[in-house]
Amino acid sequence: LVIDDEDVIRDFMAEMFTMQGHLVDVAANGPEAIALFKAGHYDVIFSDLGLPGMTGWEIAKTIRATNQEVPIVLLSGWSIQLDDARVRESGITLVLPKPCQMQDLLNAVQSVLKRP
Repeated sequence: LVIDDEDVIRDFMAEMFTMQGHLVDVAANGPEAIALFKAGHYDVIFSDLGLPGMTGWEIAKTIRATNQEVPIVLLSGWSIQLDDARVRESGITLVLPKPCQMQDLLNAVQSVLKRP
């Protein structure tokens, strides 16, 4: 599940993951993402931090209320300012800085899926 309010980024990530053989759903905002999450099953969630109406923190908290296992990768242009304690408390598995390279995203999928 890819969550980003920027069409170009969301579509690029979806296309890239699809080309690697992954099935991808996309959401432009938190409420849409939560509805998709509740209706489906996801191996990995990629969420932007700064979203309208519901932040990446709030999305992670909502998901963690029902699922402690699914890896959540937070994408943020503000990664330098992120508090490590808040990242852990929110149940975020991995933080990637934005912008990131395609290989960083592909490595993130491999990394979080290999975790016990």
